[in-house]
Amino acid sequence: MSSALLLTQAQDVLLGFFVALMFLLILRRPRYIFHFAVVILLLAVVLFTLFAYLPGKGDTISYVVRDIPKTERERIQLDREGIQGFVHGNYKLSGRSYGNRYTANVHDWPAHNGFILILDEAGIFGFIIYLGMYIWVLFRLICLNLVVKDPAYLPIVRGLLCGIIIYFIGVQFTASYVEPFLWILFALTESSARILAKNQVSLIKREAL
Repeated sequence: MSSALLLTQAQDVLLGFFVALMFLLILRRPRYIFHFAVVILLLAVVLFTLFAYLPGKGDTISYVVRDIPKTERERIQLDREGIQGFVHGNYKLSGRSYGNRYTANVHDWPAHNGFILILDEAGIFGFIIYLGMYIWVLFRLICLNLVVKDPAYLPIVRGLLCGIIIYFIGVQFTASYVEPFLWILFALTESSARILAKNQVSLIKREAL
């Protein structure tokens, strides 16, 4: 599965995977959270230092920020148009309905960010509902990861947390917010929480008897 993930060359998914992997390492060894933070900071310093002294690039880090590939510049422009259209438009509460975007792209591409796109199409109410679902499922998964100790269920709740982190990061760079996998992930999380809660209640009753 890891090799298949690498072969997709989906940079947003790979970024989400490595961030989720860091979370899984912290959850597996929570007493080493300080050590993980120090290592990440050191790696960031090393990377910025390398960028700062690359040959042929004068003002390094600012140059790296300015030297954005064409495809990324297009995505940034689409996101900017989506935000500006929402801020200055007349459809803040209800949105402009599905498929009606503020972008002026020749290919009719929308903003490449799921949260900006839902603001444009569904307005503030749709955005609050969409964001609320993420907050709820993250809350459920964090609670499950803190409570569940059974080795039979622990990999499941950690895998679900990893999945939602990957999707949350990936949706920041995609032109869609309605994905079947997202609803499946929500359903798996909620059903797992209910099943584990019932198991916990049954265990408490058996211990009481």
